[in-house]
Amino acid sequence: MQTASQTKPFQVGSATFGDGRLAIIAGPCVIESEEHAMMMARECAQRARDTGLDFVFKTSFDKANRSSIKSFRGVGMKAGLEILSHIKREVGVPVVTDIHDPAQVDAVAEVDSLPDGEEGVSDSERIITDWAGAIIELGIEVKGLWLIDFDNGSGYYCWQHPEPSLQYFHGYEEGFGGRVKLQ
Repeated sequence: MQTASQTKPFQVGSATFGDGRLAIIAGPCVIESEEHAMMMARECAQRARDTGLDFVFKTSFDKANRSSIKSFRGVGMKAGLEILSHIKREVGVPVVTDIHDPAQVDAVAEVDSLPDGEEGVSDSERIITDWAGAIIELGIEVKGLWLIDFDNGSGYYCWQHPEPSLQYFHGYEEGFGGRVKLQ
């Protein structure tokens, strides 16, 4: 395990992480509209600049782990990536988003500001793709990065990293936000 003194700084776009300074990753949970996402990116970026902090805009085009099956999940990948690309160009900030399926990696990598190379997207892509692929092969639903549901016929057993074991359940209607501890 690396200690703080062994951490190698890395860049996400213009933002530096791991050099001892605070950097901010912020944004709305999910893209509701281009106008809202753009406003949030501008506001967050300005506040970060005003305080001298590096900033990365983060939001999701699809929030698969909503608390209810009826909740708004987002604008979808195509529209979401177009909005993120516009924010990256117009606001001038790095952007990152979630990957819910290995098939999304290439399209997201076109817009996402995660670093390329040996320690960047290639490692992230490999880790995420391997993990999601192995989980899907088991017939388990990947709801988000390190978040999974097991359908048991009356709802889902659910797990998220770093929980040490399967400890929670939620019904089909309640979603992840309504999960309860197993007895």
